[in-house]
Amino acid sequence: TLRRGKPTANARWGNAASVLVGDFLLSRAFQLVVSLGDLRLLEILSDATRTIAEGEVMQLSNCKNPDISEDTYLKTIEYKTAKLFETAAQTGGIAGNAPEHLETSLSSYGRHLGKAFQLIDDLLDYKGSSDELGKNIGDDLAEGKPTLPLIYTLQNGSRDDQQLIRSAIRQGGLENIKEITAALNRCGALDYTFEKARLATEKAIQSLEGLKASIYKDSLVKLAEASLERCY
Repeated sequence: TLRRGKPTANARWGNAASVLVGDFLLSRAFQLVVSLGDLRLLEILSDATRTIAEGEVMQLSNCKNPDISEDTYLKTIEYKTAKLFETAAQTGGIAGNAPEHLETSLSSYGRHLGKAFQLIDDLLDYKGSSDELGKNIGDDLAEGKPTLPLIYTLQNGSRDDQQLIRSAIRQGGLENIKEITAALNRCGALDYTFEKARLATEKAIQSLEGLKASIYKDSLVKLAEASLERCY
């Protein structure tokens, strides 16, 4: 399994070692936060950890479920991905002693950026090649994960395309990946997903309107734009 063009820790060292090292990194991160002596930072990070875990459970519970709604899926990515970005942006503001209204702006920026990032990931799962993306094409489908392009096609595709995708989600695997990708393109599912990501990116950038002009604000804007335009 690839991640950003390199074998995942799980693929290289196995599940047990990967989980243990992940636990160590998480505990070390909390140690560093505690050393800052800011209880509010610790509270926000603890809440984020719980929310992200809840989002992952929501995703697991809907694996191989072709009947998940778009609203439920968007809530799932809000929990498991957008919350991570939101917390990073918000805690950065707190650590920098930003006033409350700027902290809120940064929190909103991160939340919308995280949503856009996940939607582009959903789209990229069916575009390009493994060499271009740095990941295996169809990873989500192989695990039976019903992401937004699949959900949209189940709601808007032809009856044959709906049956094809419903079966693929229930069974997992990549036996019909070419046919499925063609079905997604036929009904505009990839364009729809990109448009959702574009709107989320716009909201992220709009959230920064209260920040004074600076190279740091420019960098946040460019980060959002790059997230939307990326091919990996």
